[in-house]
Parts: sequence; structure tokens; C-alpha cells
Amino acid sequence: MSIIAKRFLESWFYDVWVLSSVENMKRYYATSVTGEFNGETLSREELEKHCAWGKDNEKITHFEFIDVVSEDNKIAFCIQFQFTDQTNNIKKAENIGIMHLDPKGKIHSITVKSSEQFSR
Repeated sequence: MSIIAKRFLESWFYDVWVLSSVENMKRYYATSVTGEFNGETLSREELEKHCAWGKDNEKITHFEFIDVVSEDNKIAFCIQFQFTDQTNNIKKAENIGIMHLDPKGKIHSITVKSSEQFSR
């Protein structure tokens, strides 16, 4: 497991997704980032909407990257996390993903598949 890649992922996940901070996305995502979540293609604007949605709809209470593999500008990962939804139900999910970084170390593209389908 790549320690540097794991630390990058931990910082990214906390700063952006745990805090639901669109502002923090600037630190990690390239301006032209594209994403895919469970087969749905997402633009940067849509990624920002997903991030902002979390602020009012769920709270991530624990996360752990259980596997991280990195090579060149790619990082593959598996993350397990726990969150509470709007009605304070505790849920668990596991995501697998791969991200490609640009030459500046920002996320240029990201693909994620989740065990939990989030209702929006």
C-alpha cells in the first residue's frame, strides 16, 4: 500500500466529502475534472452538487481506506465508511474507485462504484 497515496486520499476524503466542502474541492480537483459514480457521468458542477448535497443530507462519521494501489498518475482505492442519513439512521458503504492525477497532482478524472445507492 502506498503511504503517500493513502495520505493523499485520507486528506481528500476528509477535506471534501466528510466536511462537504465545495470550497476545499479546489485543492484536490482539476478545473476540468470529470467523474463517474455508479455509472452516472458527472461534470465538475455535478460533483460540486453531490458534495454540497451531503452537508444537509448525511454525515460521514467514520472512514478507512482498506486498500490503496498507486502507479504513475493513477490511484486505485477501496474505502469503507459509515454515515448517518437525514433521519439519523446509521448506514455503511464500501466504495471502490480509481483516480487519474494531472501533472500538478490534482484529480483529472475519478470513477467510483458504491455498495450503497444514495437517494437524492
